[in-house]
Amino acid sequence: VPFLARVTVSSDVSIVDPQSAVVDAILRYAAGEISGEPGLIVGAAVSCFELAGAITCLYPGIFVHNLETTDNIGSPAFSNAEIPIEINEIATIDAGSISVIIP
Repeated sequence: VPFLARVTVSSDVSIVDPQSAVVDAILRYAAGEISGEPGLIVGAAVSCFELAGAITCLYPGIFVHNLETTDNIGSPAFSNAEIPIEINEIATIDAGSISVIIP
């Protein structure tokens, strides 16, 4: 089940490229590459809270102001609500599906 993510962040000066860092963190979370986090697995809902946690875990200099997702790719209606995933499905995301806003 593909989904989109829209993330609004700010960062301190220690993060050279916060946009790339956010994309990297979400993709690493999705792949299960963060210690103690299973990532996106079969039947697991997509959680904005978990995605934001992955960003701040890997890049403590980034502050997540808002993180929204949607699984309605054709006509996106972003929200902070979990995206439920059926027990036999898995959520997927790629770099092109992540929008980073730095006000």
